[in-house]
Amino acid sequence: MTLNNVVLDNQYWIVHANILVNFLEEEIFFELINLPPSVKSGAYVTNKEDEMRIKIALTDNRRMALFFTTKENSRLTIGKIGGVSLRAAIQMTIDNPELDGLLLHSDQEVWRAVTKDGLRYLLQVRGQT
Repeated sequence: MTLNNVVLDNQYWIVHANILVNFLEEEIFFELINLPPSVKSGAYVTNKEDEMRIKIALTDNRRMALFFTTKENSRLTIGKIGGVSLRAAIQMTIDNPELDGLLLHSDQEVWRAVTKDGLRYLLQVRGQT
């Protein structure tokens, strides 16, 4: 089962949301809002001085970091796509005081949101906090 399938499968998600621990090393994707001016196309490895922002989704009055399970998602702009492991995305979300959680969008019109408490729990289950 892929991470995308987990997001799509409503019944499985309701019963086993902690299945995400099995995908902590899987790459998920986001749209970069402000790339450094020197980046034209191709791969770019960030350094500590870079400040890159990702999109935020509002759901139930919560600010969620918006990530996608595939880089082929039509909501992503080609040339402005970043990738990071689910584990890193979770940690970045937890560390950002302006965010309430993380939203994972499938390759279809299905998404799942996880609050910071849920994200902390996932890392605890895996012994990473």
